[in-house]
Amino acid sequence: MKNILDHIKNFLNKGTMDAVTSFCSRNKRYFGAAALFLAMILVLYNCTGKEPEEKPNPSGGTETEGGTSPEVLEFELDSEFEQDANEALNALVEAYYEAYAGDNLEELEKIAYPISNNEKSYIGVFSQYIEAYQNIVCYTKSGLSEGSYLVSVYSELKFYSVDTPAPGLDFFYVETDADGNLFINNLYSPYNLSRAENEMDPNIYSVILKYEQQQDVAALRQDVEKKYNDAVAGDVDLATMITTTIPNAMREWIDSVNAMEQNSESAADTQQTGEPETEQAAETETSETTEEPEEPAPEETPQEPETVKVEVIDDSVNVRNGAGTENDAVGKANKGEVYTKLGESGEWTQIDFKGTPAYIKTEFVQPAAGE
Repeated sequence: MKNILDHIKNFLNKGTMDAVTSFCSRNKRYFGAAALFLAMILVLYNCTGKEPEEKPNPSGGTETEGGTSPEVLEFELDSEFEQDANEALNALVEAYYEAYAGDNLEELEKIAYPISNNEKSYIGVFSQYIEAYQNIVCYTKSGLSEGSYLVSVYSELKFYSVDTPAPGLDFFYVETDADGNLFINNLYSPYNLSRAENEMDPNIYSVILKYEQQQDVAALRQDVEKKYNDAVAGDVDLATMITTTIPNAMREWIDSVNAMEQNSESAADTQQTGEPETEQAAETETSETTEEPEEPAPEETPQEPETVKVEVIDDSVNVRNGAGTENDAVGKANKGEVYTKLGESGEWTQIDFKGTPAYIKTEFVQPAAGE
């Protein structure tokens, strides 16, 4: 992994890489889910990756190889991949990518779970830049238990307003539920592997590490890395998307998450350490409640509300049927388009979208010229 990262460092200028590394180290608990294409995997691994000789322990620490169960020590991985050999598994992965690109959390949670609230928030930000996942190929090996699979998925990530798709390699641990249906165990997603928000089975994690060290897995990774480097070197728009646009979006997202957590912690501290009312405060409150009510102001003649127009300042922004990324997208708004503003709700602006009230992130609009 470090060798692969060196290639990315050679591509990115030193100032950019140092800034990303510094930024990741300050906010590493939020990263992992961005590893949906190869470049982000490499950069995020540099910020959050665990050392290969360690694996999660349900008690909260780590286990060494000596603590691995006999089941894992005796387990032998398949020597070769099967490529697109399981139709049900292929359909599962394709459905995952389609739901992810569309920020369709309701469908996503039916086939991949658990998904934390922070990961859902991240998906809402990242998916706004995704047009589609293309040319999906599944490479599978049998997992630790019957009906489970270790899956490396090659895909080409097509961003809006970028001609060249970015080749990438994702990992999924797929299992079979009690009804015989396949599902993605999201405990072993890059997001949870880096943050450990949900407890992982150390034996499964140990098998995943073995899998990642196999020669054919490493060879596949190197092949995809070359395709990725060629794609980025040949398209300046793709390079800009990966080195500037996405990191900027992540910075804003992390800042917002940090702010919300700080507010929550401050509120909790205030609740726990709140002092009882002083006598003076009680008297003030009493005096305020006993004051005579003011004379009502004379009624004014209601006026028609002023029509306000807003202009979209970013390309291909999701427009949703509610104020939140958990709501369904009803269409896309493009840069330069002007809409009538109907109101605001938190970080969202309500607009008249083709005759229907809908919501767009406020950060993606500005007052239209002449407003």
